[in-house]
Amino acid sequence: MGFLKYPLKLIDGAFDRILAALGAIGGAQLPAFIQHYMQRLGGHVDELQLTVNQYVAAARAAGMSLHEYVASLQAMDKIETTQLSVVIKRAVLRLANLKDALTTLAHTGAWEKPFVFMKHANWPIVKKTWENYIPNVPTDLEGLSYAAAGLFLVAILYQVAKLAFAQTAKLFKNPPDEEPKKQKQAKK
Repeated sequence: MGFLKYPLKLIDGAFDRILAALGAIGGAQLPAFIQHYMQRLGGHVDELQLTVNQYVAAARAAGMSLHEYVASLQAMDKIETTQLSVVIKRAVLRLANLKDALTTLAHTGAWEKPFVFMKHANWPIVKKTWENYIPNVPTDLEGLSYAAAGLFLVAILYQVAKLAFAQTAKLFKNPPDEEPKKQKQAKK
């Protein structure tokens, strides 16, 4: 079995390096994906801001603030105007939420960003970002830092898995039941 030691060591080394490279590439994708999400989120904010601005312009044309305009639509007590007031309220609330999420992400440090992203993510936008995401290799400090973190994490996980496998293999090679028998035979 000794003749297999060198080829297995080569395979192990190659596998270790391949996994480390995949970990680095995978780790670099996290800040890149969040950046793509932020761009998409910014597009949603911009488009929704245009819509809300049209509602504000309609309110001003009627000589009212947006709040007064929505209240007057509700007061008309018609299904059409009541529904329109609900749509306007939802648009204003959504705009505030999306702006808050974008501002929070934009002002968050690199290592906190994944946690803030998870907390403030708008999942339909995340889904669309994922559907259109093209993996890339960022060359900025944040992307390189995450690449290094991914490399080390995968390398450590691989070494732990190898150690666990080796320990498990030892158990099968020398089952605990056979230990006392071997010791008794050695004493004779």
